[in-house]
Amino acid sequence: MIARSHRRAGALCVTAACLLLATGCAVRGATVRDVAQPKAANLTPDLCAEYPADNSSFYQKLDELNSGIFGNAKAARKRIAVIDFPELNGRSSGFGRYLSEELVTRIGAERIDLVERNLLDKALTELKLNNTDLFNPKTAKRFGELTGADALLTGTYVDMGKAVRLNSRLIDTETGRILSTSGVEITTTAAMCRMLNTAGLQAAPPGDAGFKPAVAAKERGRNLVVNGNFKNRFDGWQRIVGDEGKGSSKVEIVKYINSNSGTALHIRHTGEGFIQLDQVIPVADAGLVFSASFMGRSAEGRMRGFSGTGISQIIIQYMDESEHVLGQTGFVIYVKNMFADTPLIGVPRLTADTNTTRYVEFKNGMPYRGYKIDISRELEENLIGVNPKNVKKITIGVWCSATRAGAATELWISDISLSYK
Repeated sequence: MIARSHRRAGALCVTAACLLLATGCAVRGATVRDVAQPKAANLTPDLCAEYPADNSSFYQKLDELNSGIFGNAKAARKRIAVIDFPELNGRSSGFGRYLSEELVTRIGAERIDLVERNLLDKALTELKLNNTDLFNPKTAKRFGELTGADALLTGTYVDMGKAVRLNSRLIDTETGRILSTSGVEITTTAAMCRMLNTAGLQAAPPGDAGFKPAVAAKERGRNLVVNGNFKNRFDGWQRIVGDEGKGSSKVEIVKYINSNSGTALHIRHTGEGFIQLDQVIPVADAGLVFSASFMGRSAEGRMRGFSGTGISQIIIQYMDESEHVLGQTGFVIYVKNMFADTPLIGVPRLTADTNTTRYVEFKNGMPYRGYKIDISRELEENLIGVNPKNVKKITIGVWCSATRAGAATELWISDISLSYK
């Protein structure tokens, strides 16, 4: 069951472990609920700590970029609209917004006429455009007419790991002609790394310890999940283990033919305790679609019906701004006990659905590719105790455990996506 008042920290493992109820079958007299409250160890490293903290080279390279663009005297006489820099694949990030803000500061210092940010955002919304659409000459002209901009300063960046390549161009909105170009390569710093991995449009200056992920822009179809295909191993995912010593967990990235990406996270767990990976995603509203490709395989212990079961679960938790859990949807793969449909006391059974919790059972050993769930419909039709307007964050989690020492489970999962409809 979900307690409305609890916070997310550790909540995923607690609510997931309450999946099965046992009143007399657990080892050493403990119930599954007793086992479900371990001391969790956060094993997630700071993925950006390996990069240098000094940002002086970042600012120096931006000065070079700016000089390269406006070395042309004709370009300097234009009224300029500075657009956020998307990644080469069209993805937006906090880094792209911060780049544009830094360039605005430099351009403004040279007394070049600039279009105000709120006017730019209004025009993009009115024309139903994203930043990459402005590379099209016809679109750039319409944008210029609406904002009064004579030229658009935009560009792209490519994250190469140890460095980021920036390419910019100044486009005449009337003719679509490129007036000037400039490019630089910047050594990645710790602050840049954090912004590059932050979905959304808000960004703090490099080195700001208070920097937090922003609510992602509502771009239809764009995946809000970081590294949902595990191509970058465990980047973006927090890992937690519980009741260490009572069970054994293994995680690896493997080739997986039942996914669109060809790779998957593979988790194997035997015995009590649990292994969990999750990430928290700020959202603008509940008008979202979740999808994933997965397969779970669970097994009982040696004595069928009396030795517990392995449990694999994919969990979607709906939270408010303070990360209080409002409700959850769980995709469950386990071995149904042979006595579950009898009145026999002490048999592990799936927890009943409530107005804030729903479990969807999937076949043991069956692959599911691109399985989708409409979040807004899920809340409106199945979780009527959750107000969609209060959902400000969503946790996506994968969780593997077992109710007895001899039981086991394994889960393959990839193509994890959360996107606006």
